[in-house]
Amino acid sequence: YRAALEGTRAVRGVRDEARVLDALAELAASLGEEREAAEHRTAARELWERLGLAGAGSDR
Repeated sequence: YRAALEGTRAVRGVRDEARVLDALAELAASLGEEREAAEHRTAARELWERLGLAGAGSDR
C-alpha cells in the first residue's frame, strides 16, 4: 500500500511539473522568448513521455 501511495505521489508530482513547464512555455512564447519556450516545451514533452502520455500537453 505504502509503495503504491508513494508511486502515485511521484506521478502526481511529475504531472504537476510537466503542467508547469507547459505553462512556462506558453508564457515565454507569448513574450517572444522562443528559445526559452522551446526549452520548456522539450522538458515538458520528456516528462509526458516518461509518464506514457506523449503528446498529452497541458490538457492532462
